[in-house]
Amino acid sequence: MLSIKYLIPLFVLLLASTEEIFFYLTSTKILSTDIQSRHISFLRERMIQTQESVEYFIRENNYVKIREQISSLGYNTNILEVILLNSEGKVDASLHLGHLGHSLKEDLTHINSQISAEFSDYILRTVNDPKNTKKQILENNLAQKRLLGIYPINYGVDDENAYLDRQGKLIMIEDTKHIDIEVKAQMQKQLLPSMLFMLASSVFLGVILYFYIVRRINRLEQQSKHYSEGDTNVTFEVSGHDELSQLGDTFNTMIHNIEEQKNIILEKERYLSLTLDSIGDGVIATDSLGNITRINPTAAVMTGFSQDRHRCKRKRR
Repeated sequence: MLSIKYLIPLFVLLLASTEEIFFYLTSTKILSTDIQSRHISFLRERMIQTQESVEYFIRENNYVKIREQISSLGYNTNILEVILLNSEGKVDASLHLGHLGHSLKEDLTHINSQISAEFSDYILRTVNDPKNTKKQILENNLAQKRLLGIYPINYGVDDENAYLDRQGKLIMIEDTKHIDIEVKAQMQKQLLPSMLFMLASSVFLGVILYFYIVRRINRLEQQSKHYSEGDTNVTFEVSGHDELSQLGDTFNTMIHNIEEQKNIILEKERYLSLTLDSIGDGVIATDSLGNITRINPTAAVMTGFSQDRHRCKRKRR
């Protein structure tokens, strides 16, 4: 079993390590959430700006500018695809010019190396859901590590019904795998120095506690050893005003009481010896085995035994 003098530093190191792990996990989660929130905000701003520009150029019937606007988004390497669907569900603009005139399903099939079939089906269901016709959808799919934006695009009044608007869709898919790399970079830049400082502080505190407590325990141990070896003049001196110093005072009180009891016993022993030696009758005391433990002078003369308490041999005549 480990001594308490070793358990204290081990406990402090374990506590510091646990604190560092908890701090790391908590900080990583908070930092990851913060970075994801910023990327969602960036995507929202990008979607709104693109939505306004596209609707403006639709009113101007300038599809060349629309395609230039959408193609310019491809400079961001994290954006996997931008699709403009018209009211008939055909691609009017895309990062891939060869997809013009295709259906959404065909467009997504062309980029199946970048998105999973499951995520592609989810996009199709969301776009084709009548409940989402005029909804602005912005989702962070953590499982697929993708950001998805689906915004409505007003293509103007329906030719056959003046009360209906022709609704298209602006779809933007962004890769979020780089967020993990960004989190690690931010951890090294911001959190690592703080963690090292906390670890160093914990170790420093552990060293202080070790020397403050363990050295005093060692002193008590040494003083106890001296007393057990017969040094009755030892004094348990422990500095401070805590439990260890109170323990030292208790030891001192205990030693004082023991010495007092020893002196009382010795005094009684001397008194008993004087009493036995002064009476005229012979007195012999034995232990449970019948061995003589005490004999007064009168009994020694009568029996011929000496008064040597350790031997009690018969005197030779």
